[in-house]
Amino acid sequence: AGLDRTCFAGETIAFNAMESIDNVGIVSYEWDFGDGIIKPFLGATHVFNESGTYTVTLTVKDRVGNDAKDTVLITVEEITEPFLRKWGFPIWIIYALGFAILMIIVFILLVKYS
Repeated sequence: AGLDRTCFAGETIAFNAMESIDNVGIVSYEWDFGDGIIKPFLGATHVFNESGTYTVTLTVKDRVGNDAKDTVLITVEEITEPFLRKWGFPIWIIYALGFAILMIIVFILLVKYS
């Protein structure tokens, strides 16, 4: 199932079972993401919307009915709000400030190098 990972809530994570092997041939793959979602693919993507630690389980079945499981821990961190947002500034003001700062930098560079 891969190495344990950390991501942010809302981020898409890719999972891949390509390294799974079996002596009689694999017939199915199943990813259980630990949040109620199950996907039956060799490779799958998933988005965890809530912070926390999730145990993702890969179940591989072969032609004679045997199955094997592997797990990976996914730690999902909450996205923290931008610094100015914590003070109650509307998001459009934050973007406007960023744009204004960018324009000042461009102006300074144009004056300096022209």
